[in-house]
Amino acid sequence: MIHYSCIGATGYVCGEVLRMMVNHHEGELVNVLDTYGVGDAISTHHPALRGFYDQVIMDLTEENVRETANKSDVIMIQVPSGDVAKWAEIVLAEDCAIIDIGADIRFRDVDVWEKWYGQKHPDAKMTHDAVYCIPEVMRDLAKGKKLIANPGCYPTASTLGLQPMLKTGHIVENTIVIDAKSGFTGAGRRFEKKGSYHGADVYDDYAHHPGELHALLTTARTMGYQRVICAFQPHTYTRTKALFDDFVRELQLP
Repeated sequence: MIHYSCIGATGYVCGEVLRMMVNHHEGELVNVLDTYGVGDAISTHHPALRGFYDQVIMDLTEENVRETANKSDVIMIQVPSGDVAKWAEIVLAEDCAIIDIGADIRFRDVDVWEKWYGQKHPDAKMTHDAVYCIPEVMRDLAKGKKLIANPGCYPTASTLGLQPMLKTGHIVENTIVIDAKSGFTGAGRRFEKKGSYHGADVYDDYAHHPGELHALLTTARTMGYQRVICAFQPHTYTRTKALFDDFVRELQLP
């Protein structure tokens, strides 16, 4: 039996991971952790998981991560950019494997990561120690490894889609053109000031989850403004429908 846990419990990625793991006959969920939704059942934030998991979200603290790592074979983590290293260090110290669903350990060249994510990488060595692979294609690379970087959506979709035809010789490799599109994107910077209009500062943010909205609005209210106005423009119907009550609650913050 493989005992697994998730950090970033209320996020979209965690919900998808747990949904897929429902059908893994050798998997058993241990804990889910986050800074948001602590004390809630995981199914409160991912209604599709009702009836499959009854775990309650634990607070994302060093003590809880250490305890969880001690009980788990692997932890899958999806947290804001730049935050993976501090949690990975604790997990690895407990001899538990960790898979980063984000981009913190994907790049061997730290300068490239820092250019695109606009911050100093917290642990350059960790990017060189990590194994970057798609298990359906390069499973042997991940065997026995404790630190694994998960490729992003575009490389994964493109590679898995092409691999069967490449293996059978139905595609000439240097003729491949990939025109990829996604339903929504995290492109751009989080909470970026765009300018001012009639004395009001205008910020742009791509928060698309209740937990991210909570963090965004809480931060905005600490910046000394007399009034904060939020224009929320959802673009994915399924997410808005599934998390509607949570969105309403966060947008009613005093």
